[in-house]
Amino acid sequence: MSATNKADPYSEPEIGDEENESTAEVLTLDGLPQYRWRSRGVIARGIEEKNHAGGGITREEDSALSLYIRAAGKVGLLSREEELELARRSEAGDPLAQHKLITANLRLVMKFAKGFMNRGLDLEDLIQEGNMGLIRAAQLFKVEKGVKFSTYASMWIIQSIVRAIDNKSRIVRLPVTLIRDIKKIRRISNLLQQTSGSTATLEELARHSKLSLQRVKIALQSNEQPLSLNHESEIGGSELGEHITYENGSAVEDAAERNLGLALFQTLSEVLLPEELKVIALRYGLIDQNEMSYQQIGTLLSWHASKAKRIHDAAINKMQQKNIRLAGQARMTTGKKLGEFAL
Repeated sequence: MSATNKADPYSEPEIGDEENESTAEVLTLDGLPQYRWRSRGVIARGIEEKNHAGGGITREEDSALSLYIRAAGKVGLLSREEELELARRSEAGDPLAQHKLITANLRLVMKFAKGFMNRGLDLEDLIQEGNMGLIRAAQLFKVEKGVKFSTYASMWIIQSIVRAIDNKSRIVRLPVTLIRDIKKIRRISNLLQQTSGSTATLEELARHSKLSLQRVKIALQSNEQPLSLNHESEIGGSELGEHITYENGSAVEDAAERNLGLALFQTLSEVLLPEELKVIALRYGLIDQNEMSYQQIGTLLSWHASKAKRIHDAAINKMQQKNIRLAGQARMTTGKKLGEFAL
């Protein structure tokens, strides 16, 4: 197995080739994956464990997962000779041999998947992604490599799971290079805190990671997790969004309604006459969110209420006709495209 670079304590851990009967096990320390080598017998026994509380698995999910575990457990582990024979046949293009090689190592995938729980993906998704890595390993494995298949497959399984977490666990997907920077800075920050007992400064993180100060700042900002406005706040069980205001103290909903009203007013100004636009704006509160009756509009503009209603109805009719024309144009365009496709 390739050893981690001793000169740089902050370098990435590596998984290499092993000649013995061991495979890589992923553990978590401060939210980071750590690697050690463990016998397959321990892995086979440990995969049958249930963990409702710690793993966040519902009973329905655990029931389906238990069926999968039991099915995978019925497949016996391969001896060295059996593994070599199946690998040779798989390399020669035997799909049945490749299938047997994969199913005999499903428990290895489940053990790795358990090491990455509580990092944004469900255990079933982690197992599925790990299985994709296992399949890829079976397709590329060569007997001439001189290593056990489980050792070779471990790298592919871990890579597939880690990439799935990076790509799918966040609401907003980040570029791979940025995710790599975040992991590197997080690892360095943890190590510096363990050695010095204090939180690392931006300059220290930049120096040890060999990244620019601006790049470190971007990585730290991107690592912040978004929080839903519907999240329950600590104030009387209300939602967080209810306590968010603009700098002037106005509520977010009021500001949003005001902006939408102004945008609608601007759009209607291209369709309606000035009198019609004024009546519609006052009637529905497009400017100040204060709706007015026909009587109030007439009093404000020195009109009779019936005149305000007549202008209002004419404006509504004009908007409806405009909408009908636009809908007709859209149907004609869509029908023409559908006709072209039909031909």
